[in-house]
Amino acid sequence: MTSPFPELTAESAKDLCLEHLGFCVILVTKGQPTGDLSKQFESLKNSFEKKNEKLKMPFGFMWLDYQHEKDWAALFGSEDKQNVIFLNPGKRKRYLVHEGEYSEKAISTTIDRVLSGDTSFKRLGDKLPAFLDRKSAK
Repeated sequence: MTSPFPELTAESAKDLCLEHLGFCVILVTKGQPTGDLSKQFESLKNSFEKKNEKLKMPFGFMWLDYQHEKDWAALFGSEDKQNVIFLNPGKRKRYLVHEGEYSEKAISTTIDRVLSGDTSFKRLGDKLPAFLDRKSAK
């Protein structure tokens, strides 16, 4: 995957997030992120990759298309809107929806709150939704 932050799909989910140690930072958006949004998210990713070396708390950065992955978007309350989701893919999967503006500074503040334990995650059910099988959909 050569994208600075790859798409979360059926083919990539295990490698990128679901069997990942640490947190998944998921930009839920309509289609592939572009422009300022893409640049801010990439800058955020680069900033926290440097911090990860010191903290040993890996963050994986990715995006999810709410038009294709409707069940996942609904799970996070993002059926028709952009969101940033923090997913803890551990044994008891939990998530947190970023609240506030979509800026590098605001999302960075949420990440700092996650690291300090100053957040409340919502538990996901035991059964996660399936991802769209894009191979058979073609």
